[in-house]
Amino acid sequence: MTLSATVIPAGSAVLAATHSANRDRPDGPHLAFGHGPHYCLGAPLARLELTTVLHSLVRHAPELRLATPARDIPLLLGGRFARPATLPVLT
Repeated sequence: MTLSATVIPAGSAVLAATHSANRDRPDGPHLAFGHGPHYCLGAPLARLELTTVLHSLVRHAPELRLATPARDIPLLLGGRFARPATLPVLT
């Protein structure tokens, strides 16, 4: 798949860095930008970047779908978050 000018070969790993999220609520089951003194100064930029990426992905690959049912996707547990071990998609 080509996204913008970048070619992402089939089988490549794509990683979203989430290590700095949820610093104000370590038990929170979500990603957040914090509140009060812990509010992330980069939150508006992060929201803009995420919106841009998702709009670009949908525009360039509107047929993108999971290749397996979501319940069958293995999760990696450990660290701060559970995350997909793999995320097979069909284009």
